[in-house]
Order: sequence, then C-alpha cells, then structure tokens
Amino acid sequence: MGRCIIYTAICIIYAISSCYSEDTCSSPQYLEIGTKATVWCSFEEFASVHWYNTTDTRNAEPIVNLRDIEPDGAGYDSGEFSISDDGSLIINSVKLRHEITFVVNKFTSDSPLTPEIFNVDIRTTVRPTQRRPAIEQCDDEGAVCFRRVTENVELSCHQFDSRPPIPLEWLVRTPEGDRNTPNHFSNSSDKLLSNSSASLENVFAHSNYLALLVCRADNSLHLLEHDESVVFVQNRNISSVPTGQISDTHEQGIEVKMKCFEGDTFLVVWEKRNLENDFDTIAIKISLHDDFSDEFDDDFRITGDGALVIDGVKIQNEGLYRCIYTTAEEEEGVSWHEIKVKVDPQPKVLHVTGCNKDNYCTADVTREGSLTCAVRGIRPEVKLEWSAHKGSAGLVSFYGQDSEKEKNADDTYDITVTTRFRIESEATERTTVQCTVTGPNAALFTTLNRRVDLFITEDVTPTEEPIDDNAPWILPVAIVVLVVILLVIPVVSILIYCKVSKRNTKKKNQDGTDNANNQMFEMDPLMHESAGDEDGANGENLLISQLRGTYENWYQAVRPLPFVRDRTARAYSVESEFVEGGMECLVDQTKQEGTKWESFESYRKINSDPRVMSTRRIIEGEPGYGKSTLTLKLVYDWCKGVENSLFKDTEIVILLRLRQLKGIPTIYDAIRRFLLPRDTSLQVEDLEQLLRGRESVVIILDGYDEYPDIENSTSFVQDIISRKMFQNVPVFLTTRSGNLPKEFAPQTKRLRLTGFNEKAQDRYLQKLIHDDDKEKAQKIKDLLKDNPILGDLCQVPLFFVLYAHLRNENVDLQKSTSVTKFFRYIVTTLIWHLKRKTLEDNVPSPTMTVEKENKELNKLAFDNLSSKSGDWESTELGQKIGDEFLEHYLQIGILREEEITEVSDTPGTPAGDHIKYIKRVRFYHKLFKEWYAAHHLAERVLDDIDGDEEIEQIVEDLDPNDLQYTYRFACGISPDASQRIIRCLHGVEGGDKFAILCIIEKCGQVDDIVGIAGNICSKELQIAGRDTRLLQRSTQQLVEIASSRKIPISCLVLIECFKSVNQFGQITLRSEVCLPPLKSLRELAIEKRGKDLSADEVMAILKYASNCDEIKCVKFYYCMMPEMISFNHTMDILHVRNVKVSWYPTEKWFELNVKEGNWEYATGRTPLTHAEYDKQVEKFHEIYSTQGSSETD
Repeated sequence: MGRCIIYTAICIIYAISSCYSEDTCSSPQYLEIGTKATVWCSFEEFASVHWYNTTDTRNAEPIVNLRDIEPDGAGYDSGEFSISDDGSLIINSVKLRHEITFVVNKFTSDSPLTPEIFNVDIRTTVRPTQRRPAIEQCDDEGAVCFRRVTENVELSCHQFDSRPPIPLEWLVRTPEGDRNTPNHFSNSSDKLLSNSSASLENVFAHSNYLALLVCRADNSLHLLEHDESVVFVQNRNISSVPTGQISDTHEQGIEVKMKCFEGDTFLVVWEKRNLENDFDTIAIKISLHDDFSDEFDDDFRITGDGALVIDGVKIQNEGLYRCIYTTAEEEEGVSWHEIKVKVDPQPKVLHVTGCNKDNYCTADVTREGSLTCAVRGIRPEVKLEWSAHKGSAGLVSFYGQDSEKEKNADDTYDITVTTRFRIESEATERTTVQCTVTGPNAALFTTLNRRVDLFITEDVTPTEEPIDDNAPWILPVAIVVLVVILLVIPVVSILIYCKVSKRNTKKKNQDGTDNANNQMFEMDPLMHESAGDEDGANGENLLISQLRGTYENWYQAVRPLPFVRDRTARAYSVESEFVEGGMECLVDQTKQEGTKWESFESYRKINSDPRVMSTRRIIEGEPGYGKSTLTLKLVYDWCKGVENSLFKDTEIVILLRLRQLKGIPTIYDAIRRFLLPRDTSLQVEDLEQLLRGRESVVIILDGYDEYPDIENSTSFVQDIISRKMFQNVPVFLTTRSGNLPKEFAPQTKRLRLTGFNEKAQDRYLQKLIHDDDKEKAQKIKDLLKDNPILGDLCQVPLFFVLYAHLRNENVDLQKSTSVTKFFRYIVTTLIWHLKRKTLEDNVPSPTMTVEKENKELNKLAFDNLSSKSGDWESTELGQKIGDEFLEHYLQIGILREEEITEVSDTPGTPAGDHIKYIKRVRFYHKLFKEWYAAHHLAERVLDDIDGDEEIEQIVEDLDPNDLQYTYRFACGISPDASQRIIRCLHGVEGGDKFAILCIIEKCGQVDDIVGIAGNICSKELQIAGRDTRLLQRSTQQLVEIASSRKIPISCLVLIECFKSVNQFGQITLRSEVCLPPLKSLRELAIEKRGKDLSADEVMAILKYASNCDEIKCVKFYYCMMPEMISFNHTMDILHVRNVKVSWYPTEKWFELNVKEGNWEYATGRTPLTHAEYDKQVEKFHEIYSTQGSSETD
C-alpha cells in the first residue's frame, strides 16, 4: 500500500509540474523506450537554449543548441536529438542510456552571461504486453473470471516485463466499496525489465462462501490499458447436504423459474449436482454499479434479481440445484431446489393386451388366466398393479404381479405388468378388474387407469391351491440338481488337486536358477549345465566358466512376447533383439548454469568419455526403456569376446538382479545362490577369496527400484553403491528414473536412457523384417506417424517391440486410437494366443479360457503401486485370487513367477529350514500393473459419493508424473469415472494439457476432442525447460494431434528448452522430447536467453519452419543471431510464402530480409549496419554477462 501512495504522489507532482508556467522544467519525467518523446520545458523568452547529457557542463559540449530558431549540436547532427521551438528537448528514439540527468542552460537577453540552469531526471519506461494484471488462476485477460477454490488456496497476481516495476495489491470488493486485505507484494528485475507479483493467502477472510477479489495495479504511469483484474471465487467446501429444499415437478417444455433469495443480492452462483455427487456451475451474477452475469450452459439464463430460468424444461434438466448468495447487506446463504420433469405417455392411456384404445374394455375368459397392462413413454417411473374393482372385491384373486421396466433413449420408461388371476366360484358371469398406477409418483397420474370386464365362458373346478405352472416339476428338478452337485464337486476337487500338484512338482524339478524376466523381455527357465568333473581345475576359471554358462542361458532366451509357459514360441538371442536407443549423461555446469543433461553417443563410450569416467555409474530410465536388456547385452559382449566390448579386458563380470536379494547378507552369498549352478563346488568362502581385493572385476546391479531391502542402509548393496566396498571396482547400477539411492558416492556419474527415436525404430524393424519386405516395415512406421497416441507409447522400447511383433502378425492393431484400446488389444492378444495353442492336439486346455474381471487382482495391483512394492508370495497370492486364476495368468504371461532364496536367522530354526526357496509372483511389466490398478481406481472413483477428497488423496499418493498411464487407462476403462479424475488432475502441474490425453481415453477417438484441442491451440502454447516431462509430453501430443487433424496452432513458444534439430527434421528439446514439423503451426517462437546461435542452428530452425505448411512467423527472443544468413533453398521457400523472421535481442525488434540474408530494423526496415550489429553484440553480452542463462537452466 505504501508503494501505491509513493507512486501516486509522484504522479501528482508530475501532473502539477507539467502545467505550463513561466520558465520551468519538471523533473523527473517518464519516457517510453522505443518511442519518440519530448523532455518538456516551458521557456517563454530566451536568447538561446543549450542541452547537455551530463551534469558536468563545464567540460562538455552541448548536445543540442537553439539560437535564433536555428538548432545545431552533435546530438542534433547525428539525428539522436532535436529541439522544439519552446526549447524542449526531443529524443527521436528513447533508449535505456537516456535514463540520466539532462541539464539545460537558458540564456536571456537580460542576462547574456549568466544562464538559468535546470536539471531534468529522465526515467525510461517499458509498456508490458499485458493489458491488465494477470491472475495466475485465470486463463484469459477478461474483466471477470470465476473459480471454485478451497479455503487454503493462494491466489497470485502478476505483471511481467515492465519498466519500472508496477506495484500490485489485492482488495476485497463489497457493496460498500473496496476493502484492504493482508497480501504480499514482491518484484524482481534484470537490467531492463521487472516482474511484479502479489499473493493473497486468506481468500475468505471476509466471507465464508463467496468473495469478489480485485488485483489492482498502480497505473499512474498509464502503462496498462486496465488497472485491475477481478476474480469471483466460490468456496468449494460448502456442505453438499441439502437443507430446506423446494421440490417441484414440472411438465416437460414449460418455463421453470427458481428464486434464489427474496431480497437484493450482491453475489449469486447457481449450481447443479452431477452424477459424481459434485456440483457444476451453471450461472453467476454480480450486482454492483455495472451488473455482470454469465451462463455456462445454454439451457439456462439468470435474471436481474438472480433467479435461474429454464425456458423449456427438459428431462436432462432434472436434478438438485443450489443457489449460493451474498446479499446486499453481506449476509450469506444457500437455497436448494429439486426439479423433476413429468412426461405424460402418448397416447395418455394404459394399454391392456387384447383391448382396443377405448377406456372401457371387455374380455371373454375362463376362470383362470393372465392379464397384461402396459404404459409407454412415461416419466417419472411408476408402478402398475392389477386389482379387483370395487364391485368385484373378493371375487377374483391375483398371483405374481410380474413387472418389467425398460428405459427408452429419451429417458422415459415403458412399464409392463403381467399377473395371473383366478375367478372364484361365487362370481357370476361378469367380474370387473382394473389396472392402476401406484407407487410414490402415482399422484402425478391420477387419471391414468384402465377397467376391464371379464365374462366367464367356461366353468373350471378350482383347485384349493393357487395356480402355479411351475409347481409340478420343481421338486423333481431340485432332486436332480442336488444329485449332480454331489457328484460333480468331488470330481472337480480331484482334478484341481492333480493339476496344482503337477504344477508344483514340475517347478520343484526345475533348476532353481533365476528364470526371471529382464525389464523388457521374457526368459525361458534356465537349464544350467552342471560343473561336471572339475576336480583340480582352477577356482577362478571355474567361476568364469559357470558365470558364462548362466549368462548364456539368459541372453539366448529373450522372448519379445511374454508367453512364459509357451515353449513353442520362438526365443531370440539378445544380439538379434537389442537395438540401442537414445542416451544422455548428466554433466556439471558452473554455479550459474546449474546442471543439465547432454546427449551421449553410445553405451560403448562409457569407459572412454571423460564426462562419465568413474568407478560408480548409474544408468536410469523409465519402465520399459531397456535397462535390463542393456545389462544382458553387456554380459553377452563379455561372454563372446566382442571386439569393442565395454568389458573386453575384464576377467570377471558379476550381474545381479536386485529384486532377488531379499535378506541376502553378502554379495558372495548372492553369487553362490543366483549365478552358479546348485551343484557347483565353489562355496561362499571360495568366492570371497577369489573376489576380495581383485580389481579386474565389474559389478552390475540391475533394478535398484525393485530391491526389496531398499530401506536397509547397512546392506551390502548400499555399501557397494556408496563405495564402502569394492572401492576400485567399476560398478553399474540400473534403476527407474526418480528412484535413485538416497546416498551414493560423490564420484557417481549418471546416464539416462531416453527411449526409441525414429532411427532406433528403423534399426529394430530391419532386424525383425527382412529386406525383401520393406513395404511391411514402412506400413508399421506410417501407422505410428498417423497416430500420435500410439506413436508416443511406442517410444517406450518395450511397447514398440510388442507392437512391432504383434503388428507384423495381425493388421487389426491399426484400429487402436487410444492408449487404452492399444493396451487392451495387447492383453487380449496374449490371452487368445494361449487359447489358440490349447486347440492343438495333446495340449491341455486351461480351466479359464477368457479374461474375466477379478476385483481382487485389481485391488492388489493398486495397493502394490501405492506401497511401491514389487511382488507377492505365490501361495499367498493364490489364496487371494484363486489358484486357477493365478495359473491362467502365469500361462498367459501377464504374471510371472520366479524362485528366490529366503534366509531365516530366527534362533532355534532347524538347519534344514535356515534357507528356503520360495516362489514369488510379479507382473511382467509395470504397465500391466498400472492396467489392472486402473480398473480399481475407476471403481473407487465411482463408489466415492462424498466428494473429491478421496480422489484428490489418490492423486497425491499416486503421482501422475510417475503413473500417467494409470490415470489414462482409468479414463478409458470408465468414461463415468473419467469426469472426476480429469477434474482432480487440473490441480497437478501441467494437469490441463494432461487432461486432454485423458479425455482422448474417455472418448476413445482423437476426433472427439477436436473442439477442445482447437480451443486450446487457438491461444499461445508454451513448452518451458522448467516444465515436467509429463507437461512437455502432454503439450507435444496435443500439438501433434492438432497438426494431424489440421487444427490451426496459433503460436508455439519454446522457452529455454530448445536443444537442436535432429537428422529427421524434428526439433529436439533438452528433455529429448521431439517435435515433428507441425503442418498447421502459424507461429514459432524460440527463447534462449543469453545464448549465441550459430548460422547452422538458425538455418536448421528455419528449415524446420519451412516444413510447417501454415507457418507465417518465426521469432527469436533474447539470443544473439549471426550477422548474415546465406540465401539458399530454405530461404527461397520462406520468401515465396512471405514468412516473417523476427529477432529481439534486448531492446529492439529486427526482421530478416530473407532474400538478402541481412537484418533490418523492424521499424523503418533500414539495414542493420556492421557497426550497429557490433553494438548489439556488445550490449547483449553486457546484459547477460552477469546473469548468464542460469534463470532457466
């Protein structure tokens, strides 16, 4: 508030001093950079006027002189300055350097030797691009925005890129005027521009339900078009339990008006409860000097007194409404209205089978029979009932009023009731019955009934019991069913017992060596060759030989499709399947630049690249990116003695899968139990003697994120990672991104796998498909290009491999239009692949032949994600989901079983029980776990009727940045649950764009979100270096969808994230996210603060732009461009299309003359000379020499 007073005072002083008075120069004066401006002075009479741009006038020459109406001076001659007739100084183009004190000497004829001296302080200004203060929670710059918020939300208001900083403050607007409220103001500045912000923590300090909040700027310098922005906020924690509600039923099509409050209102919000028990905002109204109202649904309008009107009520308008209001006296309240819609049947009559349309009906019947009555197209739902008319009471009995209900497409109901009747012997030849409407809604249809006169034509002796056609055969059938059950149960039990026993026996007879899958592919059960007669052989040679035998079984049994039990499925060598994807390394920068990832050529360079020279290296990557496959390739190269092997000169390579090492005390125990045959002659003590102190060893620890003892800070694994063991031995650790060890040696270097780019995909297809079928490979690639969603998923190597193998066999995969559909297809393919195999001769058929819903497995998968655990004990899991179900999923390959060693140190444990081999089960891959967990997530969302608190807690526990497919799957599985999930995701960073991907899953078709994508792409889209990878990915997929559907993309701004243009003509970001040429992109802007761009970099960007068919403008911000750009074919394309290339290094805009290759001033289009370019370079490096590019890195 104090700043506002100071600025207001300055403005008043300036305004007063600006008034023309005798011989005066106001100071300070504010001039806008880049404009022609006048330093106002008012000299009525003078002989001469002399202006200086320094206060040291004794030792300087004037820049402008005015004598006898003839100006001169160095500044005048250069064109920088001019002077008006009254002696005021004119600056032809205001620059930052003009922010100094100017001195003017005025001589008069009365005092020709003694001048009057005036000092004028000049302050430069920069007008921000914003028209008004920007409220962070609001999407646009409209006068008023409405938001539903929680009580603890913090509102932020910003003003960017102004000079000087513009003070901001928050106020509460009331009917009596604006009130001050505690808020925090801050600003930050570089050498030229400033950013201002004001934050408000206690949003509902003056109210409980509604608040009208104003972010006001001190606009005394008139830098903004509007000095305030308004946000209308509603507390979303208002109780959803209706009290004192007004319930009304209205006939369809009439006007319905709901009053909010009888008196005058200040703020009004109308809402309607949705299917998720939350409320959707329908309309808002602000009653002040200038009334403001807005409706968010075309079915409704809000009146001047705050009432909500439905002009022609429809069935979809049914529901519970509430009006939240603040009165003119600032009292708050909530009124409730329940609206029901009545629809009369057409025609308005009950239909009785066998009768005409007349209300009166007769029928010839026997004493026993049935009657049917129906009504078509009625609402609300009613019940129909047959009864005796008053005169026939006691003469007719009814049995089994069987009612059927069918809901029509227009939300009306067809109701049918059928009953059996029996006319008593006392009845004469006529008995009257009636069909009437009953139930809670009967009062709405009092005239709707049908009477029938029954005429008896045949006398039948009645039985003493009510008629029941089923009675004669119920008892015999029950007896037969009981006998069958008693016979079947023992047989089924015996079969199940035999099958389970057979499986367990089979597994016991298998070798116990790990048959686990690596992160990417399935392994066959390992069949180690025994040590044989190695008496007298050197222990070291024996160790190396047996290690190579184990590794050979691993790398020769790679299966791209995870059919665990399907021995007829083809196995591959890792050499034939491995394709290297992208890789980068983390390098240290200066303190100003922090850290960043740089591209890394190949895993084969790890031992030679100085950036990663160390004895400790971490290789990280997302699930499915090939970390474990890379470890297999490393040991393959070592076993085969490949010339350029990373471990060519290494004697011993140890590869341990950390998921197996629960409770294993030492590395020697781990090697003995998991890497050597059970009948090896090498003991733990031998291994310790062989390895201790040896330096020609490499240790590979695979899957730290799956390590069961990850919380044990004293485990041997942690000691190795932190370099407390094997200090001079090279150690490689693989782990999922985001699951780094809490402590690791400071010398540790980090590398990261970035997935399959187009080049890697090409290499894999070349291995999979022979050269003589290039057309098939091209079809696979074209489908990925045409389907951005599928293409994104297939950047994960695991799923590209699955996709390539499945697509090579089945063309139906091209129907997948969402991640959910694609993944469902994969799961279905795995299941039916197994079923096809069971149709062959002598192949037993599984008990379960189709995938069926298993809520327990879904819940277990969800809990497993929440607890971040990896697997289950096999017997325990079988008890929870059923042994048959477990066996079926193991056969399919979705679940995997492996044997691990469990050590018991409990005192008193018998020697034979000290070490146990137990079976544990886990999902083939984490994305399968996310698939089944998503089913449980969707179910929980639908079951939660108490608001969004539980869903918000789930989002907090399950980070969408890490588990984005869980949420996307859930939205595709249950469109009803998706609405609530998408709403809660808006609170996550990048949630708005991520929600678009979830909407695609909900709709199932990219075409269904064209309207939403078009609305978002009509505004400026940004990808910033500080954005999460999820946000960058979401934006990338959004613009690719828009481009593929020819939706115009207004502007895409890359802020401190541009890395290069790759060989495929795609822009590669620093996160390795790639942007292909976007056909519908109109404007591309790149901001690289403080960076020098080479001619090759600029030409690559311009070539990318030339491949965007609709491009109109390319802009470069805050970077230094080359002085000249050679004319070539790309420049010719830009020239023909009239594409504008603009550059803003610091203070001025320049445009590229694409025909000549030189820069010109944007204003006037005069060429930028060599000397002027050098000045721009000098100024650029002066500004960024201190701040560098650390702001964004």
